Amino acid sequence: MSNGLKKSIAYIAIILALAAGSFVLFEVMTLREVVKNPENFASGTNLEPARRDRDEGDFSRFSSFSSPDVGAEGPMTPAELAWLLREGIILDVIGNFVTGGESLDSYNARVRAYNERSRSIAYRDSDMKAAVDRVAGIKSAIVRDAIEEALKLSMPEKIAGDTASSAIWTAQSLLRVMGLLPDLPNGRESDGTSYAVKTYEIMIGVQPDGRINDVLTARLIDSCVRRLTPSGVGFSTGE
Repeated sequence: MSNGLKKSIAYIAIILALAAGSFVLFEVMTLREVVKNPENFASGTNLEPARRDRDEGDFSRFSSFSSPDVGAEGPMTPAELAWLLREGIILDVIGNFVTGGESLDSYNARVRAYNERSRSIAYRDSDMKAAVDRVAGIKSAIVRDAIEEALKLSMPEKIAGDTASSAIWTAQSLLRVMGLLPDLPNGRESDGTSYAVKTYEIMIGVQPDGRINDVLTARLIDSCVRRLTPSGVGFSTGE
């Protein structure tokens, strides 16, 4: 065997040895990474993030609320279940404010859309628990936002354009939800409205004067939030 051939064989052997060493090092480093961060390595078929999050019932890597598609099959994601739970609370709150006309039509349309999305609810228990925990932790904030939305939805346009009338109308609507004003809100001062305001002021320990102002309205909203926030969150209990 010539010296040139021997040198070629030696070079090839060295190259093969280096390649084998690199492969072993790569496998070792990969194994260490799997041990350190197993969540970065999905086993079996790769799952898209939304599906993987659904399987894990994890809220950390996807939007907390996602409107479910009408007629969709299979288990709902925690985000879809949370959307249904939140929307149920919102509809319950708004229902206390609407009195008729276009606002009632808009409310009924929203109820129908909700019913379409919740007609067939399939879910994993772990996913439902994650959704309930998410919504229960912010239910008072949901109710507060729903009250503001309800006031905007139900206020007549002719009243919305007048600052004084809209302030009276808002207070009347809140007093009515509190059960202190039997009449429908109309944005006009009246003895009944003044009496209802005084009754509320006595309830919260304020010297009664029967006047409507921003401070009174803010207190009324706080009281309505406490009154309308459900004690629990869920579908079957009706809470």
